[in-house]
Amino acid sequence: MGWDAARQLTTPPLIHDTLEFPESLLVSANHTRRDWREAHRLKNVVMLMEYVPEVRSLSDFIPEAPELTPAQQQAMASAYELYGGGRDGGMGRPEVVHFLETMGWSANAVEQDGIPDKVLSGAQGSKVTLPQLQALKRYEQHFGIQEGRYYVVLTLQEAETVRAAIHERLSAPLFAGHSASVSLRCVAPTSTGAVLDASFGFSEGSRYQTQMAAQCAKFVDADAGFSPEGAHLLLQLLERTPAATRQHWFDASRRYPNLTLIWWGRASSCAG
Repeated sequence: MGWDAARQLTTPPLIHDTLEFPESLLVSANHTRRDWREAHRLKNVVMLMEYVPEVRSLSDFIPEAPELTPAQQQAMASAYELYGGGRDGGMGRPEVVHFLETMGWSANAVEQDGIPDKVLSGAQGSKVTLPQLQALKRYEQHFGIQEGRYYVVLTLQEAETVRAAIHERLSAPLFAGHSASVSLRCVAPTSTGAVLDASFGFSEGSRYQTQMAAQCAKFVDADAGFSPEGAHLLLQLLERTPAATRQHWFDASRRYPNLTLIWWGRASSCAG
């Protein structure tokens, strides 16, 4: 079972359009084969495998910091003023929660990952200023993203095989002498990444990183059933991709259900 980065995927007839999916999102070669050069039937995206090859190699990920757009700067400044940041010289914990809600996050989501406390821990005193919040948006440094943690789109048959392997070693690591661990998550329309099974010693990633993968997987599946929070997260992740490209990519997946995603550079009109 091999896999490739989801950001290399494209979809007929728009073979030149790829999307800026997270580097940690991978697609099994059995789900979408690398040697396909023509359209094949689209497989539903149902199962994700959260995969940590080496627990000891996990490290915090500080992403490239794109500049905020004028619209983003204005939205953040308006929310900051709304919750008294300008008047009070910054925002305390309750205001930070409301601010994040205004920017598209649910209160439950930010509390589960402890984001308000992490934001305040990097502030001077007990107040958070607008520049600090803008840095939060640019770097996503408080959302617990880890390098060395991957999310792989699997076929149902692959998921069954992985689950059998998990059950074979319920009280020991998957591979003797190694700390690799996995979990299986369902991302079908009725779920947003619920864990179905996990190997011995598995430790989940942050809710934010998991939802990144789950929402992108739902997009690959041309699923239109996004929650407001899920849609907001997806737009954040794909904001570097032009809106027209995102729309064409999604519309093509829904309009041509008999076509699969194919790998950029392997379509017949791209092959040398």
